[in-house]
Amino acid sequence: MRLLDVGIYTNVSLLFSHTLCDMESKNYQRYRHVLGKEIRRLREEQGFSLRSFALMIGMDYSHLFDIEHGKTSTTIDMLVKIADGLGVDPASLLDKKLL
Repeated sequence: MRLLDVGIYTNVSLLFSHTLCDMESKNYQRYRHVLGKEIRRLREEQGFSLRSFALMIGMDYSHLFDIEHGKTSTTIDMLVKIADGLGVDPASLLDKKLL
């Protein structure tokens, strides 16, 4: 393999790698947004304020706010805790059309 070929291969590989990372990032953002929107909808539907619900499930309200607005991800453990507080199955928090 010539040096020029290695350089082109490296550039294409890096471009492909960055493109995959961008795609993954957009998918993660979409999932976070859908998850947060559903958590917020259910919480409000049940009449909980952000602060009262966060207190009830043992979570800092600012972290719950960030989850509901798709600004941060959460752990499976916390997702289960949120779902339990809402009285739903954790899997039901994600829109089936996105899975």
